[in-house]
Amino acid sequence: MFLFRAKVQAREKVRVLSFFLIFLFLFSGVSGLAFSRIRPALRFGVGRADLFGADCYRQEWKTVLSGGLTAEINVWKKLNLESGILFMPGGAIYRSEDEETGYQETVSLDYLAIPLLAKFYFWQNKNLAAYLAAGPAVLLNVGARLEVISAGQKYSVKLDNLQGQELSFNLAAGAELKTGPGFFLVELAYSQGTNSISREPEEEVKNRRVFCFLGFRF
Repeated sequence: MFLFRAKVQAREKVRVLSFFLIFLFLFSGVSGLAFSRIRPALRFGVGRADLFGADCYRQEWKTVLSGGLTAEINVWKKLNLESGILFMPGGAIYRSEDEETGYQETVSLDYLAIPLLAKFYFWQNKNLAAYLAAGPAVLLNVGARLEVISAGQKYSVKLDNLQGQELSFNLAAGAELKTGPGFFLVELAYSQGTNSISREPEEEVKNRRVFCFLGFRF
């Protein structure tokens, strides 16, 4: 059985928010030089999240929803850089084998993600483009809770003793179809945490997620 508690310290929130503000400043400077090459997009996705590591036992994937705003800029031929801010939840489900109690734990973790992806458009024509993308993301923990169901009773508690931030590595593959003034996009993405989200030094607990995104690029 897997149980842990999580707390986000203000010091780490300030650190990640500072990183985001610095990035926005740099990105706005680039956009001022080449605004016509900036391509914003809105995207929403459904996916599955899981916790893995040495201290996770019999975790099950849980369904999660994601969404946010991204923008990309061309840097060289078919190579673009993309960043933005996304709501990126995580967590997992544990179910006991004891059918009498029906014991179940659901860990729900809420993150704001700031990715920085290199996108390579390996195939393009006038109306359709396909790409591969990879890169890191910094995630800020904005909420964590544990819901327990046992013997017909349900209760929910906030979690503490979690890292306030997470670093993940991301892979994606997608396509864009021209529709009027913009492009309809479809993307499959995988995100895996590179650091343990537990504050306990002896515990190893990491996030991983798989998403299918739909969106529109302007």
